[in-house]
Amino acid sequence: MCCRLPLNSERLEKLTENAVVDARPLLKALGIKSLPLRTLEGFKKTFDSFVMNRVLALLLLVLLSPLFVVVGLAIFLEDGAPVFFVQKRVGEGL
Repeated sequence: MCCRLPLNSERLEKLTENAVVDARPLLKALGIKSLPLRTLEGFKKTFDSFVMNRVLALLLLVLLSPLFVVVGLAIFLEDGAPVFFVQKRVGEGL
C-alpha cells in the first residue's frame, strides 16, 4: 500500500533542496568526457588562494620597500642618472 501526498511547490522545494544530480550518465551518452563545473568548495578554495596571494604580496611589498629605496638611492648616487631605465621608442606614430 502506498500513500499519496499532494505536492505543492513549497513541499517540492523542501524535498529537493539537498538533492544531488549525477550528470555523468547524461554526459557519457552525449559523448562529453568531462565538463569543468565549479563547485562552491572549488570557488572558495580559488577565492581563498586569490585573497592570500594579494595579502602576501602586499605584506612583502611593505616589508621590502625600504630595501627598494636603498637600492634606488645607491643607483642614483653611483650613476647620477635616473633610477629607472628610459629610452626613446622607435616605431610607427612616434
